[in-house]
Amino acid sequence: MARGQGESGGDDPRPEGGRGSEERRPWRAFALVSGIGVELAAAVLAGVYLGRWLDRLWGTSPWMLLVGVLLGLAAGILGVVHLVQTVMGGTSRDGR
Repeated sequence: MARGQGESGGDDPRPEGGRGSEERRPWRAFALVSGIGVELAAAVLAGVYLGRWLDRLWGTSPWMLLVGVLLGLAAGILGVVHLVQTVMGGTSRDGR
């Protein structure tokens, strides 16, 4: 058996969830916060650009821009909720 494999624990002296996972905890938090920022920014920017394009196309300035920002913000929030659920282990929609 390879080092650290098997149910008996092998030669790996670290207990599961030991120091290795403690050292990665700040990086996981940093990755989550970065992902939240990127998710929100990308969704809102996509809404802004889509809204501006539709405003130019239809001559409805600034209404489609506002709709695009609101839709982008809603999509970003949904994306953040999904991201946080994925990182934190997730729960089903009914809370079980």
